Amino acid sequence: MLNPERFEKLRFITAEDFESLHDSRFSLAINIDSFSEMPEETVHTYLSFIRERCDSLYLKGPVGKYADPDFHIHSEENESVQLALTSGVLRDIVDIYDNEAVACRKKKFIDAYRPGRDWNVVEESWARPWSFYWQALYRNKE
Repeated sequence: MLNPERFEKLRFITAEDFESLHDSRFSLAINIDSFSEMPEETVHTYLSFIRERCDSLYLKGPVGKYADPDFHIHSEENESVQLALTSGVLRDIVDIYDNEAVACRKKKFIDAYRPGRDWNVVEESWARPWSFYWQALYRNKE
């Protein structure tokens, strides 16, 4: 748990605040899960902002999409499912019950969310407890 002094260092940015922050600098950007739900162009806008204004990025999210045929909502006529399957930058269907298939997608995950060529992966690993989630910490070399 963060004490009040450390908590004061955190800054939560809303979509409405995003445009006004182009003169700000941040030590760490954190994204958990939302990149997979955004239009691809929006993801790239955030990554560009992070590349230009942040020193590090922690990211946690799915390595791809999944379509479980046992769920009755996964039909081609379901508009919400189609939107979910076409959002984000990682849209390959992954067998979320196959650990090897998930692990094979980690490189694509890491490359897709690297803010820029001059960013290193400090650490990356499976993001428990979800079988198909990965996490990575990137740092700008500069």
